[in-house]
Amino acid sequence: LRIGAVPEVIGNLPPHQRAQIAQFAAQGLGTMMGMKGTAKDLTSLAILSKSIEVLAQLTTKDVGLLELIEILAEQDDALVGELGHLDPKLFKKIVEGLETLRLNHGALLNSTDEPLRAEVLLGKDGTVPAGKTPVTIISTKFLGDAERVDFWVSQLLVEMSRYCSRSPAATLQSVLFLDE
Repeated sequence: LRIGAVPEVIGNLPPHQRAQIAQFAAQGLGTMMGMKGTAKDLTSLAILSKSIEVLAQLTTKDVGLLELIEILAEQDDALVGELGHLDPKLFKKIVEGLETLRLNHGALLNSTDEPLRAEVLLGKDGTVPAGKTPVTIISTKFLGDAERVDFWVSQLLVEMSRYCSRSPAATLQSVLFLDE
């Protein structure tokens, strides 16, 4: 299942949800880029998160690593304006990290595989016959290192959380089980 560097339809969300999902995406990308908890890395994560937010507001199409790299490399005016007094010199380091991520893990983020969608995983897309219970099993063992798995699982959890927010019900709709 394909995941995007920037979650789909993030631009259509209310500002507080958009900011939260942008932070989750930035943290996942930052982890894959080797960012730790240093002050410089935390600033870079804030810039990356704000870049995702601004990019989501500027376009209605799906956003990938290339678009994220581009907005940072060009030091987009809207982005620089949102960052206040943070140093745009850090953009170069973030762009280098994203380019390295694209070259090393581009297949994970920009594949042509089926997109990760909660409705499909839960059988709520009309493909499951009435009276049948869908079961979806996902194996992450082929993703590689722990950072890639963590990023993929974080995107799964964001997608499932968004589905729960969009589709509340008084009765149990599904069960999500994670092993290890």
